[in-house]
Amino acid sequence: MSRLSGPEHQGRRLQEKIRSDKVWVMLKKTGLKRAKIAEMLGVSLGYLNQVQYGHSPMSKPLRRKLSRLFNMTEQDLFEDWVDKESK
Repeated sequence: MSRLSGPEHQGRRLQEKIRSDKVWVMLKKTGLKRAKIAEMLGVSLGYLNQVQYGHSPMSKPLRRKLSRLFNMTEQDLFEDWVDKESK
């Protein structure tokens, strides 16, 4: 079971999902299958799904890998995370 499962975490799951929507839209536009994306990122497909739907928080290493995949800085790709973590 994921770390954010259960009804008591519904708000947190929604927040996690909204924060990462930009990334999932960009990943979908690549046209790559999700299994290939997971392989390229060095994560399991299950973990990728859990992160997408807000059941697991997106880790810093995954954010770093995604920013490299899109050739963007973490600041540009994840503005809200970087701003909140630096405060």
